[in-house]
Amino acid sequence: MKATKKPNSEKRKISYSEFVKLIDRLEIQINKSCKTFDSLYPIPRGGYTVAHYLSHRLNLPIVDSNGLNAQSLIVEDIIDSGETAENMIHLFNKKFSNEPSFASLFERKGTFVEGDFIGEKIEKEWIVMPWEED
Repeated sequence: MKATKKPNSEKRKISYSEFVKLIDRLEIQINKSCKTFDSLYPIPRGGYTVAHYLSHRLNLPIVDSNGLNAQSLIVEDIIDSGETAENMIHLFNKKFSNEPSFASLFERKGTFVEGDFIGEKIEKEWIVMPWEED
């Protein structure tokens, strides 16, 4: 299923160099935090590329749902409404009795779930990643 552009939003094409700068920001934030992680869990589809880059930077494995554990960092490209993050919080509370930590390249202002590590906060713009068609 292809995502539909939100009404009244401007497209913003992210260059590869901008993507790498956002990965740099996430890496710095994660390394400066007091939290420790043993793996990265990418939210399908958007989190895969971000997790791949962070995996190399942080020397952490990427896990699927079978490897997900209480020390996994959840990785996403954009925390938009917060609905996906909220679902992960419910899963963690049920399965591990704790809340997960989130890393995301972008977080839309006004989302009802905020990430722990954010590359950039955005308003209404529609983000087009370097690997996506615009």
